[in-house]
Amino acid sequence: MNDKISLDSDLCIGCQACVAICPRVCFTMTDQQKARVISDEACHSCGHCISVCPEGAISHRYYSSQEYQEITEKLSTDAIPGGQLYYFLKSLRSTRSFSSKPVEKELLERLVDITRYAPSAKLVQNVELVVVRDPKVIIQLKKLCAETIKNTLRKLNNPFIRVLLRLTGKKEALQKGLKAKPRLLRMQEELEKGEDSLFHDAKTIVVFHGKKEGLYVKENCLYAASYLRVLAHGFNLGTCLIGYLENFAKYNPRILSLLTIPKTNRLCETVIIGYPKYSFRTFVARNPAQVKWLANAEK
Repeated sequence: MNDKISLDSDLCIGCQACVAICPRVCFTMTDQQKARVISDEACHSCGHCISVCPEGAISHRYYSSQEYQEITEKLSTDAIPGGQLYYFLKSLRSTRSFSSKPVEKELLERLVDITRYAPSAKLVQNVELVVVRDPKVIIQLKKLCAETIKNTLRKLNNPFIRVLLRLTGKKEALQKGLKAKPRLLRMQEELEKGEDSLFHDAKTIVVFHGKKEGLYVKENCLYAASYLRVLAHGFNLGTCLIGYLENFAKYNPRILSLLTIPKTNRLCETVIIGYPKYSFRTFVARNPAQVKWLANAEK
């Protein structure tokens, strides 16, 4: 019995679009040139069949038809020329200086919503979010990070621990820690002076997390964070990925507790959001793309 997908054969015109588009081979064509669901056990609910069907003959048990809003001319990719989009993406920067103006909740809700449409390996959709806007929580989070930095530096300065790490096959981790030591020292000093070199006084922090054993959870969180950042840029907001919090959370479980992240989950990505204090006048220089073209010699 088909539980997920329903197909109205009276509406089907036999275009075969669903057969061609389905990545899980859930459809076939009958002798009457009508599409038929052969098995939806493999269906991972990507929704592509519903989206391409010109007659609206396909529906999904777990998703409302309202989720499948028609892409009108106003909403199509033609509304954003590729050349314009190129420069839009080229202008996306990491923001580390914010104004005091808070980001409106309605706007944040829209940013959070777009993360649902980011790529998800095998469409497991295993990304969870925590949006931190409470100033008291942000202050406490800074204190926990400062505490973690202090403990990390104490271990890096301990000769016995350094030897132990080498003997237990953690030489690479030790080298990374020693390399980061100057930055950690500077960050500790700044935090102790009340300067925020970690979250840069952003009024909103978005944390992406998922099950520790989740399939591709780290990658999926990064995809979701990237979607949020791009849309935020479209609303003239500044964002920045903060990788330190992921590492701090590994060594201080109180960080996860403060963020209400369950012990079964891992913190994967962190994005700070706010209105930029300064505007970039120009694009910035980057190294040329390292590319090998495998093509014929005609052009």
